[in-house]
Amino acid sequence: MFRRTVLLSLFWTGLLLTCLACVPPQALPTPPVAAQDQDFLRVIPVAKDKVFPKIISVLMDLGYQVREVNADSGHVSLSRAWNQEWMGGLIPQALEATLLFQPESASSTKVRVLIQFQSPGIGKQIMDPVQGKALLESIEKGLLKTP
Repeated sequence: MFRRTVLLSLFWTGLLLTCLACVPPQALPTPPVAAQDQDFLRVIPVAKDKVFPKIISVLMDLGYQVREVNADSGHVSLSRAWNQEWMGGLIPQALEATLLFQPESASSTKVRVLIQFQSPGIGKQIMDPVQGKALLESIEKGLLKTP
């Protein structure tokens, strides 16, 4: 009886190890490195102390909901939701972003953005550089335009 138990244990262990060896390695989730990419980084010719009185109205004019603002740390959280037409129906979409403003010089500010996009079936994913660059360009234009 003991020998049969040992043989069954060895059989199942061998089978398990064989199955595990056949499974392809899974990629580890990548950290949000987008904030380091140049498409997610911009230096704007506006002093940091002039950014925060304006940034809320600029973001609201762009259609974003401002969730959190901390002028001391230079942090802004924002979001936007909309319905995208796809294959004859509407699919809810959501975008969340975090902006970090840091003084670059007395008259300029460095802005970093981390964007996440959410759609049913896709989950959260970092958006492509085109979206990050477009958001930063819109923010810069809005800050420079606002008196």
